Amino acid sequence: MTSKDEPPKTVAELNGFKTGDSVKVKSGIRDPDNDKIVIGGWCGRIREIAEDGIVLIEWDSIAIRSMDIKQIKEYEKEGFEWGEMHLRLDEVDKCVTRDNEDDASEEISKIRWQYFRREYF
Repeated sequence: MTSKDEPPKTVAELNGFKTGDSVKVKSGIRDPDNDKIVIGGWCGRIREIAEDGIVLIEWDSIAIRSMDIKQIKEYEKEGFEWGEMHLRLDEVDKCVTRDNEDDASEEISKIRWQYFRREYF
C-alpha cells in the first residue's frame, strides 16, 4: 500500500529497471527495424526509459563487435544510430555488466574511423 503523497510507480520501476542497468535481449527477439536480424543475447545499458515501457539501450562493446558491417553500413545509409536501439521492457532481462561505457564508445569510434572516416572525421 502506498501513501497518498507518493507518486505512482512507473512501468520501469514496477519491473525493477532503472537508467544505467545492464540488460540482455531475450532469446528470439528481432531487430524492430529489420526482422531478418535476430538480436537475442545482445547486451547493453539502459539510457532512457519512457513512461510506456520503451527503453533506449546503448549496446556494449561486445554486442557492437558482433554486428555485421554490411548491416551497420545499411543503418548508416538509412540514418539509423546503430550503437543503440529502442526496445520494450518485456524484451530484455537484467544482466551482469560485460564492459564499461568507454569500451563501447571506443568500438563505435573504431568502426566509424575504419568504414565511415569521410562522414565523421
